[in-house]
Amino acid sequence: MTVRLAASLALLVVSLFPNLPRLVEQFPRILHPERLVDPHFPGSDRALEQLQAELAGLPQDATLKSRVKAVEAFVKKHVSYETDWNLFYGNLHDWPTPAEVWQRKSDDCDGIAILSASLLQRLGVDATLEYNAFHCWTKIRQSQLSVGGAVKGPTSSREDGSVDWLSLAQDLFKARTWTEGLSFPIWRLVLSALAVPIPWLVLRPRRLAKRLEPQTLKKRDPLPGVPRASSSAR
Repeated sequence: MTVRLAASLALLVVSLFPNLPRLVEQFPRILHPERLVDPHFPGSDRALEQLQAELAGLPQDATLKSRVKAVEAFVKKHVSYETDWNLFYGNLHDWPTPAEVWQRKSDDCDGIAILSASLLQRLGVDATLEYNAFHCWTKIRQSQLSVGGAVKGPTSSREDGSVDWLSLAQDLFKARTWTEGLSFPIWRLVLSALAVPIPWLVLRPRRLAKRLEPQTLKKRDPLPGVPRASSSAR
């Protein structure tokens, strides 16, 4: 049973994350996604030059909301939305660095949020990540502002952007999490579903295999009271 369970889990992981080297690279990022926010990421100087050129149109006394909206518009202009499974060779989910997002000029909600938070911090705005099981956005601390479409209700992140594992586990059982996941290709969902029972069908237990073996006919004992036939004629 242990072997079949391990095989099922292995096939499930491979079906959802076929790019295994990238998955291994993700482990520290999954544990601490907030650490991906970096105001001085490689290429940030060039990004900041372009951003400041677009911010030049704002008045000197522009409000925090105006600056946040300007950064949001800048990121939307330069970064197109694309799913992780199209960017990372089929992997269901991926936490990128801001440098990767800026270089590719495409990512999904978490990449856009990470880049936005990095640029806002570079401008001196206290920004961090906020997320749940199916969406990620940028939160501006000490305000009600956000970038990337904040979702109402409980989140799976703490105030500093780190993971609240209990809330995340609870969020995985909510209907909205799975309805959002319907954008994942249907054939991939079917493949992942089939990955679980395959080892249980192929690696059958020995006792089941024995049942399927042809039974050898046993010699029947003679009826009670009937003497056995002599092996030698008299």
